[in-house]
Amino acid sequence: MIKRNPFADYYRAESVDSNSFVSLFTPILIDRVSQLFRPGNVVLKGTPGTGKTMLLNLLKPEVRVAYSRSGEEFPVPLDSRRFVAAGININTSGAWDFSQRTDDKSEGRESKVPFYFADFVNYWLVNDLVQNIEKVVVEGESLSGQAGISKDSFEKGSFVTELANDDCWFGALKDVSTINELKEVLKKRLLTYKNYLNFNIRSIPEEIDKSKTEIGKPINALVNSLKKHNCIQQDTTVFIHIDQYEDLFHIEESGGKFNESYREMINKALADRSTQVSYRIGTRSYAWNDSNLQVFGSSATLEEGRTHVLLDLNQELRRLEDPSNWVFPELMEKVFIRRLRSAGYTLSNVSGKEAMTNIFGVSWSAKKKAEYYGGTNPSRALRLADAWPEDFKEFLKALNSQNVLDAKLVEAWVRQQGQAKKDYLSNFEKLESMPWKDKPYWRKERVAHALKQISSRCGQRETWSGYADILTLSGSNISTFLNMCKYIWDELLEDESLDSEEDLESISEKIQNIGIHKASAHSLRQIASEYNGENRSGFIENCSRFLEKRLYKDLSMSYPGGTGFSVKVKDIDFDNELKSLLGDLVGFGDLIEVEHTTKSADRKARRKYYFRPILCPFLKIPPSKTKEPYYASLDDVRSWVSKGGCNVIQGGGDQDTDFQGEFDF
Repeated sequence: MIKRNPFADYYRAESVDSNSFVSLFTPILIDRVSQLFRPGNVVLKGTPGTGKTMLLNLLKPEVRVAYSRSGEEFPVPLDSRRFVAAGININTSGAWDFSQRTDDKSEGRESKVPFYFADFVNYWLVNDLVQNIEKVVVEGESLSGQAGISKDSFEKGSFVTELANDDCWFGALKDVSTINELKEVLKKRLLTYKNYLNFNIRSIPEEIDKSKTEIGKPINALVNSLKKHNCIQQDTTVFIHIDQYEDLFHIEESGGKFNESYREMINKALADRSTQVSYRIGTRSYAWNDSNLQVFGSSATLEEGRTHVLLDLNQELRRLEDPSNWVFPELMEKVFIRRLRSAGYTLSNVSGKEAMTNIFGVSWSAKKKAEYYGGTNPSRALRLADAWPEDFKEFLKALNSQNVLDAKLVEAWVRQQGQAKKDYLSNFEKLESMPWKDKPYWRKERVAHALKQISSRCGQRETWSGYADILTLSGSNISTFLNMCKYIWDELLEDESLDSEEDLESISEKIQNIGIHKASAHSLRQIASEYNGENRSGFIENCSRFLEKRLYKDLSMSYPGGTGFSVKVKDIDFDNELKSLLGDLVGFGDLIEVEHTTKSADRKARRKYYFRPILCPFLKIPPSKTKEPYYASLDDVRSWVSKGGCNVIQGGGDQDTDFQGEFDF
């Protein structure tokens, strides 16, 4: 029976309830990120959809309890399960709301708000750790023992008096002696901040203003007291997870200037390299780079390998030269089948790949796609030169009626031959054996280019369906995959010819194609609604229009790598605004950036960029990364930026003189 759309809520990882988490989470990446569950500070970064929040959720007690109750194996490695954790989500906790008070001009306020922010985070984390320990101990000795928590010692509460007397509180806990009193004071402090952030009170009360705590010190004091009083074992790791760190990137002062103090406060906690706690930072890629690792109140910066370990989920998920180490396909398959079963679909005892192949089918071959684009008038696919002999034209037309793809490749092959072209035109029987057969890479590198030209000349959108196409367009991003599935299912459920009482066996190529194109359009629209979205989407549209036109006009297919572009590193570094925009495009996952080993004579360092695969159907650019990309000059890239709405400085930078080829029209 056809059920509801199992992918409708794909984007709500931070709000998945604990029981649903157990049924949905796929532990494929655990071995790749095992450092996440070991002592020491770890920064977990990645573009949206790489699974940061889902991995950090494993530290939450609610999730651990849900696994214990379900009987499912807790996916954290057995030798790393002795831990407790506290955390704060910058968005959902309200910490981001400190940006709402940045227009307050009260005396001394500008220098104090970052300290209020730090105090808020401190109280939140202490409160969260106390509550999280309670959630574990109430489940019984088995779970608390595994986590290294002593129920009796904790409930006795002897740690509270020592904690309250610690200097880090500046007297704020002077009347506290029990766990309930501690929780009440913590709750009251946080509520006062909530009132302040929502303008329910004019200013922070004096007793809070005079007892602001230093970032990280209260949680250190709590852990020290808990261990000293045997509430948690000495070898129990205490994790402090801070998710959606990137939201601090967007806090602005009045006038639009970015206020970096909030990020620097969190950085300071990591820089202290506490022996009591291990921080876990979850952030999008654009918000964590060498330019924003400053520590508050210091000239020091965070240093990878010294203050923290960096885990880049994009790198872990990306396909390498050796596909046997590519983890994403298995992740995609397992997520797919878990989603279907969670939504009530009846599936036989099949693997995730079998389920996907059964439902989506095998992707069309390039030959079949070319025939589909050609339709009833495949002759439109060819561009016959007037100067070509008539008998050669007839040969090409006859071949085209039998195999549209091969005919298009023959056309391109002949156009590339230079002096040998005349020989092929007069002795075209040489072409019947497909002369590139001893050059298999020649054909492989040009199939996507040929399909793009065939579909464009025949007035057809390229079609996408089946396992391989969906894997390609997912771009190693699980949210992108789920989004495609969501749109495909939306189309499926709207199909009036569908019998909802029958079991789902497969989804037609037509429905898949419509859903995928809608997902592609949605992905581009979504960019426009995000940070710097107008400039990012403008750049993508202008750049893609330029590259798409080149691909269409390159009849000899001499430059099949023109699906992306390459820029000299020194040109990017010369233009700070361009460098910033490209950084945003890469950091948000709109573009994929790869170091480029140039083949130009000057041997200058370059970087190459390709569009995120899911954007390619809408942009009419093949999602392939083959051969040399287009060697863009600084003026080229600036023209894409300025048309997108940015003001870019003029002049400077090297002008590209590398030959880009003439198009054979």
